Amino acid sequence: MILNRLTAVIKPFSTKHLPQKAALTILLSLSLVFSYAQKPLTNSRQSSYYTYIYKIKAADVLNFYRHPNKAPDDKILQNPIDSIKTDKEPFWVNRLPAGNYLKVYAERNELRYRLIENHSAELKLMLNGYDLRFALMDKNGNLVENAAVRLTTGKCLSIPKLNYIAPGTIKKTAYCRLIMPA
Repeated sequence: MILNRLTAVIKPFSTKHLPQKAALTILLSLSLVFSYAQKPLTNSRQSSYYTYIYKIKAADVLNFYRHPNKAPDDKILQNPIDSIKTDKEPFWVNRLPAGNYLKVYAERNELRYRLIENHSAELKLMLNGYDLRFALMDKNGNLVENAAVRLTTGKCLSIPKLNYIAPGTIKKTAYCRLIMPA
């Protein structure tokens, strides 16, 4: 009686069907490895084909500086003035006239913005720890005299030939806009 129970326990584990089970297991695992339901997304494009350049106003640039984490409003993205292929962007040469521009492209599922400022003059700051002295130079390197400074507080300052803003003139953080004479 004990011998019959041992053979009954051993019989289900016979090696008679082992090669067929192993072959079936290998076949199923290979079919799972080599069959895909869809292409992996990592091989697909992750950015837009084109990068668009929009001309924007000075008020939009000021808003861009005041709120750097806020995306620009879609109202300023009306008419692109130029477009380049996003893949060729590192080779793009900025030949835009003086003004403010916004470069826009899509990456993953959001728009990316980059501000381009083509200045008609250059501001050279001279730090002395007391007042704000600067030199305003045009594109040819000539000193611009009698420029005016408009602050965000609404105040308009006339800058003398020495090009400085006296201490105490600006009491809180303000954005300055230099206005060159015509």
